[in-house]
Amino acid sequence: MTVATALLSYLVATRLLAIVQTFIDISVPRELEPLILALLIGVVADYSLFYLYAFRRRLGEGEARLDAARLATADYSKVILVAGLTVLTGLVVSLALTPALIAVLGRFVFWPNKLDSAVRDHERPPTFVATVNIRGPCRCPSGAGTQARGLPSKQWIRHTARGSC
Repeated sequence: MTVATALLSYLVATRLLAIVQTFIDISVPRELEPLILALLIGVVADYSLFYLYAFRRRLGEGEARLDAARLATADYSKVILVAGLTVLTGLVVSLALTPALIAVLGRFVFWPNKLDSAVRDHERPPTFVATVNIRGPCRCPSGAGTQARGLPSKQWIRHTARGSC
């Protein structure tokens, strides 16, 4: 039931986005569709659990099916409405306040860090260094997994993917 509800909400959301696109000059990239689906599955599954829990509890207390459904809806509709309004508020703040603060604060939004000169000059996007160590250092004779910093080499990824360590 929850998956069917999530898929129905996805269909409604994609149709609504198509309608909004005709009135407002925006386009939703096709790459966002999996993200929209994942978010809707999570939200619908989460909110459905509230109703299902209350419905099961009411049935266990001996309520009739329709009465249990009505009471479960009455129990949790306000909670779900408040949660939805909270998410909507976060969206509005993200769309309005965040860009305004970026415009007002400028480079100070990155405080206490300083801007990298290459990023400031738009020469390259920022890069991140990560340490990848899931199962500990490689102790095999080839020494393929001995990199300590940075992203793992292709040789190390192929080596560990074969399960040699």
